[in-house]
Amino acid sequence: MTVNPHRTQHLLPHHRVSPYFPKTEELGWEQYTVFNHMITPTLCKHIPPDEVYRALTTRAILIPTGAERQIEITGKDAVQFMDYLVTRNMTKLAPGRCSYTFMCDENGEIIADGIIVYISSERLWFGVSDGDVELWARGIALHSDYDVQVREADVAPLQLQGPMSRDILRTIIGESIDALKFFGCMETEISGADCVISRTGWTGELGYEVYPVNSKEAPDVWDAIVNAGKSFDMLVSGLSWSKALESGLMVFSMGTRDEHINPLEHWRTNLVDLDKGPFIGRAALEKIIADGGPSRKITGLVGGSEPLARIERPCKIKYRDKDIGVTRSLAFSPSLQRNICLALVERKYTDNGRNLIVEHPDGMVEMAVTDLPFIDKDGLRVRS
Repeated sequence: MTVNPHRTQHLLPHHRVSPYFPKTEELGWEQYTVFNHMITPTLCKHIPPDEVYRALTTRAILIPTGAERQIEITGKDAVQFMDYLVTRNMTKLAPGRCSYTFMCDENGEIIADGIIVYISSERLWFGVSDGDVELWARGIALHSDYDVQVREADVAPLQLQGPMSRDILRTIIGESIDALKFFGCMETEISGADCVISRTGWTGELGYEVYPVNSKEAPDVWDAIVNAGKSFDMLVSGLSWSKALESGLMVFSMGTRDEHINPLEHWRTNLVDLDKGPFIGRAALEKIIADGGPSRKITGLVGGSEPLARIERPCKIKYRDKDIGVTRSLAFSPSLQRNICLALVERKYTDNGRNLIVEHPDGMVEMAVTDLPFIDKDGLRVRS
């Protein structure tokens, strides 16, 4: 393996690496972060962010997301157990389908979010955003009567995203990819390696997640996609944070537990199915509704056209000198040519058009409340 002399971080022995780490080292990745106790690449400085955005929205990008660990639930009660763990109704989900959902604690606060990949009635994956979900699920299973097994699957995902992503996969696995609908999944082979492909991703664009079912074969899958992508000028890069933010996407994890966010505060209103069977956190969420609903809401803010430095940490949001919320993510939108922000704000201040003040590190910034997502509100790009 080529050691990258430009890497800016020391990698410690207790941090795992994904099967794609040697590939990113060879490509000269300079910055990594720890995600699910695993090193994951975040920045390749020779690729400007505007080029990542342009490739994602006009061509395709391949993103090494091997740290998005899949917690596998197997056994005859797999569906019922997953239904108990998450806020969406798994009993209405069919094999070959996926679902975005939350895991909550007994207080109704979010532990993690992720994608359910429903492979069969006795095998489901929960793609962890970040956190020790395997330990949480194992502990619950051990003290329950569900006939299930819980483990971290030997799966290292890749994301292939952008308007040409389907064309690239078609050259690899054939026309079967054309039948895969939004939030569907399928089993297939790539370079002789068993894989699952889901039509999901963290971009708001047409795209897919590719899951090699054996980490030893994952580099071969990477090579197959890279080789197929050359004809389409595919870019290998990290995520485009601006594009994810434009689409209203965010990460919930055990690392943000101090925010005490519950799923009723999300800007989407269809992420909790209170009419299904029992699930962890249900009583607490029902009490919130009975008491008048959540006191806060995740909302969008849009500001001026002078680009501000990106922030991912909470900054205070004020209305007439009163602290009424915090930022969750702020960046410049290439599509809108405006600064945009995802914010957690007291619900009574979330009416459209209301002007709020963000305490940005560069100074006080006025931004106006707006609907989410910021662009493509009907989701036409992701469903194209």
